[in-house]
Amino acid sequence: MVRAAPGARCCMRAIITTAAEHLLTLLQVLEELDNGGEFFTAAGKVYIKPNVTGDAWQKQVVVGVSERLVSLIGTQEKPVAHLHFNGITFTQSLPTFLGGSTANRSMAPGTGDWSIFNSGAMYLSGTEHIEVANCTFREIGGNGVFMYGYNRWNTVAQSEFVWLGDSAVALVGVGDDGLASVSGLDGNFPSDNTITRNHIHENGVLTKQSSPYFQTVACHNNITYNVMYNGPRAGINFVRQPTQSCARASVTLVLTARCLAQNDGFGGGDLMLGNIIFNMVRETK
Repeated sequence: MVRAAPGARCCMRAIITTAAEHLLTLLQVLEELDNGGEFFTAAGKVYIKPNVTGDAWQKQVVVGVSERLVSLIGTQEKPVAHLHFNGITFTQSLPTFLGGSTANRSMAPGTGDWSIFNSGAMYLSGTEHIEVANCTFREIGGNGVFMYGYNRWNTVAQSEFVWLGDSAVALVGVGDDGLASVSGLDGNFPSDNTITRNHIHENGVLTKQSSPYFQTVACHNNITYNVMYNGPRAGINFVRQPTQSCARASVTLVLTARCLAQNDGFGGGDLMLGNIIFNMVRETK
């Protein structure tokens, strides 16, 4: 089985280090196919630079073919409900940092300055009472679990997210007046969901504006007892003005600088309790 090296996971790419020690990502340059785990495709052929010795890699080559491994789409009136995913490993989804099959670019939801790609290895829209427990999301090309629009009473628990191209868990709502609106009168946003006791690390391999947990145009969610570390930017990102208080907000850990980021306004009532967040903001300023 061909596995990508830590610096070249999830995608056909080459890493070039400049004099200033900045990393650049190049796609589809055959001449730069020089590190183990990289590959190049053209005219129906795949060129591979193995990251193992011998010929064992020839017995199995894993190629991702989809950006979404699970897609649950319903409506507020007829939601997809009461499904449980337990002990499943999700891996090898396609990278989306330059676009994908569901959209050609990222979106900027809410009134903040963050952009995010509207997709994920597990995509939930119009759902209730979905449980993801004891699962592993490994070497995912984009986001891990993405809840978009109406999502209620879902749970992501006791799962590991590692080597992700983008964010691990993202909750994104749609305002009444469009994507940039923060009016939620029609209820088309994630609320009353629980993200608890997850192990999240090495996110943002490809997309540097990413977090283990991201939320915008969403409220009344519980983010509790998670361990998050080794990411390019903030550990938890609420797209909400810091002047707006959350009635139920409770933080038992003193967060290091820039582990928690906030930058626009919607809702409130989120509970953040007992999370351990460290070694973040490693690749951005």
